[in-house]
Amino acid sequence: AYNLYPNNSNNNNNNRRLIECSASILVPFDKYTAFDAFSDLTRQPSWCSYLQSVDYIGIVDDKNNENNDTNSCTIPLRKSRWTVGVRGLKFSWTARDTYIDRPHCISWESTSGMKNKGTVQFRSTSSRAAAVVKEEDDDNDDDDDDRIQTATTQMDLQFQFQAPRIVSGLFRKSTRVRRYTEDVLLMDMLKGFRDVVVMEKEEV
Repeated sequence: AYNLYPNNSNNNNNNRRLIECSASILVPFDKYTAFDAFSDLTRQPSWCSYLQSVDYIGIVDDKNNENNDTNSCTIPLRKSRWTVGVRGLKFSWTARDTYIDRPHCISWESTSGMKNKGTVQFRSTSSRAAAVVKEEDDDNDDDDDDRIQTATTQMDLQFQFQAPRIVSGLFRKSTRVRRYTEDVLLMDMLKGFRDVVVMEKEEV
């Protein structure tokens, strides 16, 4: 498994200000569909209300890519610029992919602006859905429902970011603030992602 937070030489002041959040969701489609949609970074604003734009600005140099040997897909590691608007405030940062393994995992870290890094993992599951199968044979009196398996995917998102000291203090002292970030900001984004992809699949 890819280690999102390896040991590093960050000083205690930087580590003290890091805020860790996570959120998970079960989506009603297969992991390839989930991965392919979520990995298109320019689409992120369509399911994340506080993201104004995400633009590709280049490709990560493979020579400096520590995980190059373990990447198992044709998607290159990309550089991107993210712009956020929250309560009248607008700020941006640049980031780079650090690991891509289709359809299992995407990881990233910022390279300028707000310090952050994270990963999203996609894990196949299945749900047992009841469906009545109409038999062509009129002599078949079996009323039992047949069961079919529907592909679903468990998405697990981890996000770590560095905030101003006063915000960092609130996260550590108030579970309500942390819960708001995870249950509202991150979960709203994941639910929005689920709804957008489901709508697209219904339109096909």
